[in-house]
Amino acid sequence: MGEGAHIQVDLRYSSMLLQLEITLQEVIAIFDIDANRDGRLRVDEYPLLDIAALGKYVLNHLSVKADGHVCLLDITSHEIVEHSAGDFIRFPIKYSCESAKENLSVDYHLFFDQNPYHQGTLTIIQPKQSSLLYFWDDQRTHTLLIENNNFVRTIFRGVVLGFEHIWIGLDHLLFLLCLILPSVLIPVRPGVTDNRYYWKPAHSLSTVIMDVAKVITAFTVAHSLTFVLSVMNWVPAPPSGAVEVAIALTVILVALNNIFPIVYRARWFVTLLLGLIHGFGFANGLAAYDLPSSDAGWVLVAFNLGVEFGQLLFVFLVIPCLFGLREKAFYNTVVLKGGSIVILGIACFWLIQRV
Repeated sequence: MGEGAHIQVDLRYSSMLLQLEITLQEVIAIFDIDANRDGRLRVDEYPLLDIAALGKYVLNHLSVKADGHVCLLDITSHEIVEHSAGDFIRFPIKYSCESAKENLSVDYHLFFDQNPYHQGTLTIIQPKQSSLLYFWDDQRTHTLLIENNNFVRTIFRGVVLGFEHIWIGLDHLLFLLCLILPSVLIPVRPGVTDNRYYWKPAHSLSTVIMDVAKVITAFTVAHSLTFVLSVMNWVPAPPSGAVEVAIALTVILVALNNIFPIVYRARWFVTLLLGLIHGFGFANGLAAYDLPSSDAGWVLVAFNLGVEFGQLLFVFLVIPCLFGLREKAFYNTVVLKGGSIVILGIACFWLIQRV
């Protein structure tokens, strides 16, 4: 399950079912139960957790409205679930309101004060389809119109979610920018026996766009693969903290390659490998959720379409500017290497912060 928290709302029955799952690793952020100060919560430290205090914290930071009416929530039981990707605690939640018929609103404020990189997820299961939504520090509320939540709406919401995710993820955008910066240049080797390369400006904008499209598509294919494997529970998702560190490292590696070039023509292959890590960033924490496989597949397809649209929009905004500057004498030193140095500094700051 990794790190994070997940709310599940099941509307397939006459009465709505609510439950919350929180990884025990996440609980360290608000409760001093890490006895040996190693940054991890081990089985022998579980007895230190005050379940009543955690339940009270949840009720103070989570609210639900059904058809505009506030639901009074209550937690009376819990279950600790062992999972290969990280043990978690499951809270069945009782509520006072009627089951939602028209709309459902969930207001989520868990853990963001302690961890701005925290990610919560919300699964709403209905007889014909399910919806998967994310909670971020700047997106803490989701409202679902149940009567209009048909298949087309579910797909549209997935596309919008993917589009928003790529545009608010600065680490993903800087990773893409590092890949794009050298795309308006062509590596040329002086001679057959000379392994050194030098850059010259590309002549055709269409050729540049096609080359970038290959790199971006490789990124999408890679993160889609790890996302699918995790959602379908075919491979365990790494802890989100480790994934965030690894994503920062991918940005560092690509920036360094721009400053001290090693890979020239096979950038799409390197992107394919590094994109697998970004895929775990999208998928972390989804493997243990009770999301029907058929619905998860459609949500995944829609999400990746949104990510692809967002990436291509970013590319089409940036490439014409870079193409117009490619023949300037300062492009190689100021734009390519200077820009990569700035991105490298930001990524190193992220790495220190996330570690």
